[in-house]
Amino acid sequence: MNLGKSIIILWVVSTIFLALLLAFRTKPSVTALQKAWSYERAKVVIEVWRTEGVLAKARRNLTVDYGYVFTFYPWLALVCIWLSRQNGWEKAGATFAWLALLAGLSDLVEDLAMEVVWSHVLSAQQTAAAERAAKIAASCSYSKFGLAATAGLFVVVSGVRWLFLRQNGV
Repeated sequence: MNLGKSIIILWVVSTIFLALLLAFRTKPSVTALQKAWSYERAKVVIEVWRTEGVLAKARRNLTVDYGYVFTFYPWLALVCIWLSRQNGWEKAGATFAWLALLAGLSDLVEDLAMEVVWSHVLSAQQTAAAERAAKIAASCSYSKFGLAATAGLFVVVSGVRWLFLRQNGV
């Protein structure tokens, strides 16, 4: 399979996962759990979901996020590579592709840490591991957003440049 087809397939599948994430949105959002920073704050978020009757919906959101992680970030990395080839920026494209993959790894670690927090809250076991997991989830959340935004900015800049050059016949 060539690069272009891989980009299209990953874009379609990640868009489907994004639509599911939006369908399983909750209030407070899963982002509140991601950025809780402590077991106690995470417990508050999960307890609100329980009292609002959306605990299962929030759980589905967290589960679907794994599919998004494994499709969106590889798509972003491949787009960085493809656009860098169009612009002659191969080294820069490789760097930003790695940043996209690191964002995906941060998102995966964040999700796994939230699983630990989730299970400890539901079993009412506040442990040092749950506290550490809440901190890991939050720090990975911020890393993920920063890294993905950086790779996304490269896609925008290199995409605009490629379109400009293409439009002007260069």
